Amino acid sequence: MTWFLEGARIRRIDLPKPQIIGLTLSGSLEGTLLLSAQPRQVSVGLVRSRPPSPVATGFTTFLRKHIEGFAIVGVRVVPGALAFDLKGGPLSATLYLERTPNLVLEKEGRTIGALSVKANEHRGAKLGQPYGAPGGATPLMLSTLEALLIEGEHLFAERQEHDETSARRALLKDVQRQMDRMGRRIVAIERDLTHAERAGELTAEAQLLLACAHQLGEASGVVQLEDPASGAIRSIDLEGRTPFDAAERRFEEARRRRSGEKVARARSGEAMEAKSELERLALRIEDDDVPLDVLALEVRAAVRPAQAPIKGPKGEIRTRLPYREIIAIGARVVLVGKTSADNDELTTKVARAHDLWLHARGMPGSHVVVPLEKGETIEPQLLIDAATLAAHFSDARGEEKVEVSYVERRHVRKKRGSPPGSVQVERDKTLLVRIEPDRLARLLSGKR
Repeated sequence: MTWFLEGARIRRIDLPKPQIIGLTLSGSLEGTLLLSAQPRQVSVGLVRSRPPSPVATGFTTFLRKHIEGFAIVGVRVVPGALAFDLKGGPLSATLYLERTPNLVLEKEGRTIGALSVKANEHRGAKLGQPYGAPGGATPLMLSTLEALLIEGEHLFAERQEHDETSARRALLKDVQRQMDRMGRRIVAIERDLTHAERAGELTAEAQLLLACAHQLGEASGVVQLEDPASGAIRSIDLEGRTPFDAAERRFEEARRRRSGEKVARARSGEAMEAKSELERLALRIEDDDVPLDVLALEVRAAVRPAQAPIKGPKGEIRTRLPYREIIAIGARVVLVGKTSADNDELTTKVARAHDLWLHARGMPGSHVVVPLEKGETIEPQLLIDAATLAAHFSDARGEEKVEVSYVERRHVRKKRGSPPGSVQVERDKTLLVRIEPDRLARLLSGKR
């Protein structure tokens, strides 16, 4: 029934979506076999091209270690599961897609791993023992290549729709966060304008103090003076100063507030305009007709903070930046140090404590920084992009797989007197990144 799968070799294993394992095949059948162990959607499908996948972790890495390179020699139906029999040289293995739902790997007669170990143990099965089928209805195995392709398209289309919805939701969250910031800025500006309105009152008090200075003599506390213009009595606190000093101080404060008023009114107009633009952008994000890549660029331009100017040792503004700017997925900017000295400047002067810092593990290379908002969690595909750049701009360039360390910038320290580019890193995690030529070409084409 599934003769078209027999002899196909597993060239690569990915996790294109939670609970969906992708087996990229070569040989007798080209494409990616999708084994879905999602709740209420236990099924098998096939797509012609390999779908993009986040970082390989957990069960995916485990499968890569044990069955990558194996060939499919048959597909069997057992009570409550589909059994994919595999062969790799003298070794044999079976990958079970269970109705529970779960994926379980048996190798050389014993169960050695599961997508959900807890679900496996819940039904009394334990690792290290021979496999026992769960029993019950068997997941549907489509018997023709055409049916597999239709199911694969269905699974992949659902994934694309989910990814686009998630991406639009993330963009909208970025815009709403920026709108909140802009709202707080507008409130602060209005407070500055309220302070500026007292400039005229301060000038009037100063003029009244000068006019009555001869009457006040050496007074330095609170004085009561009649305003000749209105006839009202003004209470003025000299704050321990002479009338002349108190008047001069009021004149200076009035000048400062008038100057601040001009700046505040300009800032108020800019902030109100920016908030209106953000509101329009939020409406565009909800419009499915606007392409996602266009929205990503617009959101990045709207919310990206302006980079503070970099100063040299004598305080002069540096025109040469110590980093390359590379456009990654979602129009996010990744910063890559140019030289060892530039690495120091990027890490210690440009990167913020909550930004993500990356470096090829155990070898010379560029420091890589992904600017993040406080509390933001990096998207898996953006992490892979940044790790790919850290690997490429290092002595590991050209290797197929590279270990990359990543951690928040707050855990990276520069020791006094250490060589340029040398830092101490704590609490870092390690990612084994597989260099994808298409991904690398896309990143390098976005270098500026």
